[in-house]
This record gives sequence, C-alpha cells and structure tokens, in this order.
Amino acid sequence: MIDKIKALFKKIRRFFSIERCYTEMEQRGISAMGCCSGIVGGDKTTDYLQYQCVGCKYNVPVQTDISYEEKTERFITWLEETQGITLLNYQKEMMREILKKARDEGKIYFLT
Repeated sequence: MIDKIKALFKKIRRFFSIERCYTEMEQRGISAMGCCSGIVGGDKTTDYLQYQCVGCKYNVPVQTDISYEEKTERFITWLEETQGITLLNYQKEMMREILKKARDEGKIYFLT
C-alpha cells in the first residue's frame, strides 16, 4: 500500500515538474534552447505571467534584454542537460567562437 502511495506521489511530482512543463512548451513552440517566454495569465503583480512560470529557471521574459553571452551560455547548458551531451571546457570555448562567428556573419539569428 505504501509503495502505491509513493508511486502516486512520484507521478504527481513528475506531472507538475518544471522539466515536463518546459518539454510541453518546447513542443508548442513557446520555448527553445533553454529559454521560455512563459504563458499569459496571472495578474498585475506577476505582469500577467502564469503563476507557475514565476521563478522558473527557463523563464526569459520577452521584454528582457539578455546579452549575447547569456544566450550562448543558456544554449550550451541546454545542450548538456537535454541532449545528454557532456562538453569539455575547450569544446565549450570552440562552440562559443563558432556561434559568435556565425552570428557576426548573419547566419544565425536566435543569438542576436
């Protein structure tokens, strides 16, 4: 009986987890590469952002002007966490250089 209750709590916790929410938002096209703009809702105190989105580690409000470096770091973190890739420090540095060069040449736009 206790095992069934524990299993139920695990299902409930997984159902309401941040990772599940992020995956669902990614499937909807709202989030990508470790950044999510959140869902409209809430009230004036949350700037009409859904209550569950407040304090989320993936939340990047649309109006927020985050730097190119921050976007790059979020992208690298997203690769490591969601794609199961472990990058060494020199690989991260190479990726930063490649992304900067592609951005400067106008080949990618998500980091501008």
